[in-house]
Amino acid sequence: RLLRTRIGDRCGEIQALYEMGRLARDHFEDSAQARQYFREALDLAVVLGDAHRQGDLLNAMGISDWKHKAFVQALVHYEQALVQYREAGDLSETALMLNSLGVTLRSLRRYDEALTRLQQAVHAAHQANHRLFLGYALAAIGDVYRDKGDYPEARTHYQRSLAIRRDIGDRQGEGWMLHHLAMTANSDGQIDQAREYVAQASQIAETHVDKELGQACGYLQAQLGSHERGDYATK
Repeated sequence: RLLRTRIGDRCGEIQALYEMGRLARDHFEDSAQARQYFREALDLAVVLGDAHRQGDLLNAMGISDWKHKAFVQALVHYEQALVQYREAGDLSETALMLNSLGVTLRSLRRYDEALTRLQQAVHAAHQANHRLFLGYALAAIGDVYRDKGDYPEARTHYQRSLAIRRDIGDRQGEGWMLHHLAMTANSDGQIDQAREYVAQASQIAETHVDKELGQACGYLQAQLGSHERGDYATK
């Protein structure tokens, strides 16, 4: 950053600040320092009139808020990032920000608003021809319906996301969709179907060394095992 500043390379200085912010946020867990770096970089991006870079930095700030469960503040930053990405004409990032807004609204249990944003994310992902982001949005819609107890709709959206993950070779995403389908089937009383889904998800987790997915599958398998034992206290 110091060298970039000395030679008047504002773009390079912004990039250095962005990376410093990510290190502070993701590796040192210093949210205050991360916000300072992102804010300094954002101020420079505003001076340069770089809408896309402003979107990146506002998104980074939203992620920091999300990590600390400051969901209302995350909404503010994601909305601001959405404005910048739209101004920059970036359809892919627009789809991603709409998805982030939907997921955040779901965390606040504002389900109708979440579904509206996520349907917009589906439309933007189609426009951008970005199938992975489309898969993200469909999965997030499934999450909202599962929260609402509408298991048929949840299953439909998870299956659509699963088909995309398989088609584009996203094996870890495939594993998580199978896990979500297993959870939905379990909640809907379809225990045999849940066991089948979670077994497939566990195999993917083992093959691709996804510890988080493996742990989630292990926990769900323990729940499913309680049905056989009649031990509903652990359900």
